[in-house]
Amino acid sequence: AGTWYFMVYSYSGSGTFTIKATTSTSQTNVTQLTDGVATTGSLSATGDGKYYSITIASGKAQLKVELTGPSGADFDLYVKLGSTPTTSTYDYSGTTSSASETISITNPAAGTWYIYVYSYSGSGSFTIKASTSTSTDSGQLTDGVAKTGSLSGTGQKAYFYITIPSGKSQLKIELKGPSGADFDLYVKLGSTPSTSAYDYRSIGSTSTETITISSPSAGTWYIMVYSYSGSGTFTIKATSS
Repeated sequence: AGTWYFMVYSYSGSGTFTIKATTSTSQTNVTQLTDGVATTGSLSATGDGKYYSITIASGKAQLKVELTGPSGADFDLYVKLGSTPTTSTYDYSGTTSSASETISITNPAAGTWYIYVYSYSGSGSFTIKASTSTSTDSGQLTDGVAKTGSLSGTGQKAYFYITIPSGKSQLKIELKGPSGADFDLYVKLGSTPSTSAYDYRSIGSTSTETITISSPSAGTWYIMVYSYSGSGTFTIKATSS
């Protein structure tokens, strides 16, 4: 919103002209995705990008966006609610050194989510899929029960959550990951954490981390497993007592 000013300048000559400015509320060059259905696209060179969108209803437990690209290329993934993202303006990103990225958003807000597939380097065909879920296994942890997940590379994230009642004296969150990787653990009450916004974190140099919270507040605690380096399968467990 705002006032845009235009100047028409005669480099040479004179005469009559017409000028027209047109606004539109639609997003151009955006391909709408069908929930759970993969769509094929291609990027022709470094710096090329393609936009997609998906509109989701309220009450979803998870929005998962999956990009699978060609070997040897480096494609990145950016997601934003309500407007098209860029490489510098986004809500979520997947920017590892491969062409395959996954972003999982827990309890996504209802509305239109925009997706940007960007070639950091290389070219080729890719598939993009956005899937929503209302099932309780979409990142939800059962108290005291370990859940298995995986991270495909450095910078990848996986989100989980657990809701605990009042009166608990302790909440213990345990992450066990693969040898040789460095996975970190972030926890936040009421909303998903990030590497810069969290209530608790454990960032040792291994892929095994533990966070113990004394007298935790009642509510939903959100957990992010983050790959500082490496990839592999992990287990995550949250136990209250």
